[in-house]
Amino acid sequence: IKAYYHNKKEFFKNKADELKDRLNKYRILVDKASILKLSEDFDSAAIAFKQLQNDWKAVGKVPQKKLERYWERFKKINNEFFFRYKQYKEGIPVEQIK
Repeated sequence: IKAYYHNKKEFFKNKADELKDRLNKYRILVDKASILKLSEDFDSAAIAFKQLQNDWKAVGKVPQKKLERYWERFKKINNEFFFRYKQYKEGIPVEQIK
């Protein structure tokens, strides 16, 4: 019986560690995106943003409540960058893009 409870404890401890690791990966992706959104090299930044989006999908599942905070920030940063990128593609000079 002791072995059962020990294994159960280890299992849930490992699950909690995996969750922390995944949340940390999401936080790192948000930090990278927030730095990248200020880039004025729009073409390479757009490619990097698309890679960040693919990395986001690859991280894995976490409970929705815990992910929501990171997802909202990540989505907002993406929207801000791609709005600026759209302006750049429309021919607006870089100096005028906000």
